[in-house]
Amino acid sequence: MHFIKNPSNDIIDQLVLSFANLTNSAKAIRFTALKEKDEYEAFAPSYGNSLSEQTSDPARIAILNKITKIFRPAKNEEPLLSGMLCASDELVKKINIFNRSKEEFIYFVSKTQRYAEKSLRENSGRFISNLMKKEVKSHFDHDIFDLQTLEQISCNQIDLMSCRRKIKVLPKNLRSFSWTWSSKHRSIQKISKSQALQLASKLDGDLKDSALQILSACPDEAFAKVKPLKEQLRANYVYFDNNLPIQKSTPVSGVVIAPQKKLPTLVWREPPSSTKKPNVRLQRPTTIEETPILPELKIHRYL
Repeated sequence: MHFIKNPSNDIIDQLVLSFANLTNSAKAIRFTALKEKDEYEAFAPSYGNSLSEQTSDPARIAILNKITKIFRPAKNEEPLLSGMLCASDELVKKINIFNRSKEEFIYFVSKTQRYAEKSLRENSGRFISNLMKKEVKSHFDHDIFDLQTLEQISCNQIDLMSCRRKIKVLPKNLRSFSWTWSSKHRSIQKISKSQALQLASKLDGDLKDSALQILSACPDEAFAKVKPLKEQLRANYVYFDNNLPIQKSTPVSGVVIAPQKKLPTLVWREPPSSTKKPNVRLQRPTTIEETPILPELKIHRYL
């Protein structure tokens, strides 16, 4: 594939227009969700300390902010972990349009990166945000964005992670929904001695010399590289199809949509890291030494 240093005008135009579609579809969601707030319930478990707070109009606003999030939040902002919004068929349709608009925008983000020779490892959010600011300011008719969006483009960085994240719409006739957290707290990757030496060679100064010496003196031919995992939010839910209960489990990221007026039976659990109770669970036999041979690289020996 042939790469050029500057994205073509056509690609930039498509990028900006796809972002306009994204922001417009987000506004359409907010308008409809606020219009039907008296009929369709909402629940934000981490908003306030009582059910009345968690189902209040301000909680609904927090849910909508989470759903339609396109720009990175301010440093002092605490976005919701999750939530549920009941929705009409009209609102579900607009959420599906929003999800497709996300796909379209991310497609042109990737295309712009390729033509600009920007590595996916670089801060693509900053690159796209700066490009958008420049193009909107100098070339585009400002009528495609309202004043609030123009100000956000000017002052804030686009949150590409949020733009990639689809809003999950649950099945109809939802009866129960419970949030839970995955218990796996680390992943273990088997690496060869040469791979371990390669990682050690990238350290600096005395750490590098010490790590290379330890590995060279170790007779092992394979090591375990441990990677801590963030707590993953999941959900178990039950819905009815042809009067038959169906149980499902799914990863959850952000707010989920229930296509009905009333909330199902809900169970929310706080993340284990936020509770002071010890995590009581059956300890499985481990295959690696608990103390790493190279703490700075999280490399362990196998037992």
